[in-house]
Amino acid sequence: MSLTPEAINRIAELSANTAIPVTTLTSDQAVALPEAMRIHDLEKFMPLRRRFRGEMNTEQVAAFCEYTQHQSAAEVFINTDDMQAAAFFDMGNREEPGHCEHRAALSLNKTAAYSALLKINGQTNSQRELAEWLEDWGRFVECFDDEEKPLHISKALASVRKMTIETARKLESEENNMGQKLSAMEQIDVRSAGQQLGGILFTCTPYPSFEERTFRLPLSALTGGDSIRLKLRVQELEATKEEIADEFRGKIEGALAGDSFNVWMGTFKA
Repeated sequence: MSLTPEAINRIAELSANTAIPVTTLTSDQAVALPEAMRIHDLEKFMPLRRRFRGEMNTEQVAAFCEYTQHQSAAEVFINTDDMQAAAFFDMGNREEPGHCEHRAALSLNKTAAYSALLKINGQTNSQRELAEWLEDWGRFVECFDDEEKPLHISKALASVRKMTIETARKLESEENNMGQKLSAMEQIDVRSAGQQLGGILFTCTPYPSFEERTFRLPLSALTGGDSIRLKLRVQELEATKEEIADEFRGKIEGALAGDSFNVWMGTFKA
């Protein structure tokens, strides 16, 4: 009597019901198994795990470095573009690669003041919006007038709120035997009563435990129609970001100095 394909598959499934221990593979091997046969991991029933694994996440450089120092060895990768770092404690090496299942991750959060600074940078604001921003972050701000002289915050606020547009028009006429030449020039100025705000110095720590830095933001006024739009722009922002990134790298490299910890610039994905 011949067997149908369905019967053959059923016999294979029944033969697979007997539990077969899976041995550790030491080389490239392949095994033929019935489709319905599944491997069950019994680690959860064991008193201990086969190996340590887990991920520690933090927003603090000190906590990241302290946890890493408590390990016997680590491969650390620093991403200064995103102000992040990762440490792998079971990476192994090319001859004996590990599973990369035990790691620590660091992701810095900007301080509220630094976030406010980056948000206002290059943004056009109405007089009211800029005045309210200066009121909210006044304790981080030092103002100066259009002659680079110190300006008290109260006078700076009054200057912003009372800005007006002054327009001057000049017409020149020139006549000769061959014709007539006309030229018109129009000058638009934004003026305030008293001292006029020229810009601000904004001092803050960009990230927790980082050095305090002072940013210079000159003020520019945009005139279009009947309203005044004001803009603060951070000078040399990219250069300052590079300095902050160098400080970030230095903090980690300084804390993890030693033969057991390798520090790399970049990212790694297991």
